[in-house]
Amino acid sequence: MPTKFLNDQEKRFGQKRMFWAEIFNGFSSIFLGDTLVFLLAVYFNAGNVVLGFISSGVYVAGIAMPLMMRVFEGRSQEKCHAFCWHMRGIVSLGYVALFFITGKSAVAVLVLTYSLFCVFRALGVVFNDITSKNVSSIQNRGAVLSYVNTGYQGSSLVAKVMSAVVTGIKGISTLVGIIGLQIFGVIANVFGSIEYHRIPCRRAVEKNTVPLRKMIRDNLKNPAISHPLWLKSIYICILIIIQMGVPFLSNSLGLNNNLVLIYSIVAAVGMMLSSVVMRSFSDKIGAKPLIMINTILLGIVLAIWIVLPSTVHFIFFFLLGFLANFFINCINLMCGKMVAVILPEENALGFSSFVNFLVAICSLVCGIVAGYAVDLGGLIEGSFEIEQLPLGNHYSFCFLIALVLCIPGYILAVTVKERGSLSAGEAAQALFSMHGLRAFSMIDKIDKTKDPLRRRILLMALGTNYAGVATSELRLKLASPFSADKVEVIRALGDCPRPALVGDLAKIALNDDSYVQLDAIGALGGYVDDPVARDALQVLLDCKWGSSRSMASKSLSRFTGSAEYLPKVNELSLAARHIDEEIDYLMAKRNMDKEGAFYRDFFISVEKMHSPGYRQTRYALLASFLKFGSPRLAHLYELMNIGTVDDFLDDFLPEARDLEDIDSHFDEILSAFQRSDREAIVSFCMDMVQRSEVAYDSRFENLKAGLLKASGMNINDFDVQDLLAMLYFGYSLRKVSKS
Repeated sequence: MPTKFLNDQEKRFGQKRMFWAEIFNGFSSIFLGDTLVFLLAVYFNAGNVVLGFISSGVYVAGIAMPLMMRVFEGRSQEKCHAFCWHMRGIVSLGYVALFFITGKSAVAVLVLTYSLFCVFRALGVVFNDITSKNVSSIQNRGAVLSYVNTGYQGSSLVAKVMSAVVTGIKGISTLVGIIGLQIFGVIANVFGSIEYHRIPCRRAVEKNTVPLRKMIRDNLKNPAISHPLWLKSIYICILIIIQMGVPFLSNSLGLNNNLVLIYSIVAAVGMMLSSVVMRSFSDKIGAKPLIMINTILLGIVLAIWIVLPSTVHFIFFFLLGFLANFFINCINLMCGKMVAVILPEENALGFSSFVNFLVAICSLVCGIVAGYAVDLGGLIEGSFEIEQLPLGNHYSFCFLIALVLCIPGYILAVTVKERGSLSAGEAAQALFSMHGLRAFSMIDKIDKTKDPLRRRILLMALGTNYAGVATSELRLKLASPFSADKVEVIRALGDCPRPALVGDLAKIALNDDSYVQLDAIGALGGYVDDPVARDALQVLLDCKWGSSRSMASKSLSRFTGSAEYLPKVNELSLAARHIDEEIDYLMAKRNMDKEGAFYRDFFISVEKMHSPGYRQTRYALLASFLKFGSPRLAHLYELMNIGTVDDFLDDFLPEARDLEDIDSHFDEILSAFQRSDREAIVSFCMDMVQRSEVAYDSRFENLKAGLLKASGMNINDFDVQDLLAMLYFGYSLRKVSKS
């Protein structure tokens, strides 16, 4: 039996329905919302306090929330959600009465109708918060909120364009044009309520068992809850003041209605872009640093708005409105994310009612104060100037309140604890640098790319990006117990060391049951002389698995002073069983033992009776260390492995005739190999080696000693791999001999 929580398929379906509901909501909110109501209020000569109330009305309606929510107890959440949305359209039909009344009566009907609209809208917003939580998860909540908000902002932009076009038609009166648009908003609202009704839901509205007074007292005493709530309230108040830009353009600048609506389009574009931006960044950076950064930028915009006089061209205020709405919507989206995190599973609607009640009280005070601030600003406009340049405008005091509110908002954001978020500095680096933006782009592509090769390329590229967000994403992938990307991330960190993640790599390397332990040990070799890496590799010399011990030896050999571990490595190498261990130990010895004493064990693979493949690999690796030049031993073995021994000799012996020893005994050597005459081959090779004067290089001297051991070994232990190696190295030593 399914629980009240939705499964992934239901969540995805719910997200689509919510997206379409918000598209219809974008039309209805614009046609029924504050911008057209502002214009109607100005048309009927409403005062500044009324305008301030209209700006805050959407949020002030939350005061009625605790009482109204009792009506819905025990009913389906989404049906109640759809009902509230349906009712806000019905009550908006009250605007039709404005055709028949004027003056204060018209203002009263306007305020009453808008207030009822706001009450049902506020109720719907409570359900909206619950719905957004139901159809999302902690991991993608920021992206879902931004995705849904993008639909809303896109349709609201279209609605504002329609509003500007309709109000700009000279043949249509202001009243007919605005109320006609509101009727269209009622129709769009019906479609929105239908979409909300289709969202899956198995939750009922619970009875609020906690009295409002107790909820206020308990929650406001808890900083983990109160700080996000106060943040939401403060920035809603700032939004209310920013929305006063509409009457500012109409009253203070005297712009026509269609220009005012064009301003609202510009503001909507700013909000829509903020939703797109936050969808890409919010879940990776975190809400807290984004609030802090956007608050600073918003404060700068508000400060400019405060000092600009009304005589400045209106285009400047359009630009300020765009920026202000962009930044405040970024902030409010992140505040919504923070509040969604603290929303309880039980009594969620009761908690949301309390949140909206708190916001309503703050909004009511802010709206009234903003209205009085406009009146005060009108009295002193033109009183300040610098070098005969006027400063300030009619609404300067109003916007000054918003600027002042940014200060406690920023301070509160600093105090909020958010798990997994970047610091403000890291966030700024990510947002305002090409490396940071590239990192976000790569992370987004990785999330969307299914092709393994393409993902590998992107992960390697991310490994070379040193932005903080790239580091956080890589750390997250390292923390996964199993991921197809984990190996590629570790290899990228080995090629491009990132000291910030050396501890994460060391943790994986020290885990004997990690399936990427060897890759992590190998990557630690790139963190030369890092104490964390050195300590981990030193411990790994005594770890459980032989392959891990050999890999640790190879990685540790890259560190300064690694020769002190050489006796330990020599001891461990004696127990090597597989060729990969032997390769690691040989590479470690090459780095640690500059004298090349390990070359004295040239025939150890013969003594331990290892396979031909093992012997070939070991000889080819030793040859690569000494860099004797052409022909390469590995290439000669290639020819033999795909053909015969004769192919090896046909390629090598003619090239080796530049040495007199080979040239003068060419036929004898060829015949000895064809007859498999081990004694003749060993005798010839030992004679060449014995006559080589290589004391000037300790490596060659040790190699000579290692080769000469063949004289005392059982001739039957050698096979063709060893004889060919003996001939190749004897020839090479004779070539570098001083005599």
